[in-house]
Amino acid sequence: MTSKAMTKPVTGWLQSPFFSWGGWPSEFVGPKADIYETDDGFYLAMDVPGMSEDSLKVRYENRVLTVSGERKQQEIEGARYHRRESFIGRFQRSFSLSPETDPDQIKAELKDGVLTIFIPKKEAAKPRQISISLG
Repeated sequence: MTSKAMTKPVTGWLQSPFFSWGGWPSEFVGPKADIYETDDGFYLAMDVPGMSEDSLKVRYENRVLTVSGERKQQEIEGARYHRRESFIGRFQRSFSLSPETDPDQIKAELKDGVLTIFIPKKEAAKPRQISISLG
């Protein structure tokens, strides 16, 4: 199956002018991500429970934001696991950014197992109020 054929059933944020999808569907590549927009920019929230800032990397290059990391298996002494559903291993997710975003102002925060990345819009791309003058 070609990558183009795989993207046909995918909708939503993939059609956003600020992000494009490049790769496998998220269920194949690791932590899930929610992406939402405000007037000021975009937020990418990725579930990474049990991970520290040392085990995560956020990189920007050529309009592509890449989040990568590794979640190591946590062993509990004396425990016998009956089932493991938690994501274990390395992952990498990449997101193409629009030219309307400001990569120099990207910020990332890890809190309560969620990595939140703020990608601001350039001033020219933000909504603004236009005043009306009487003629």
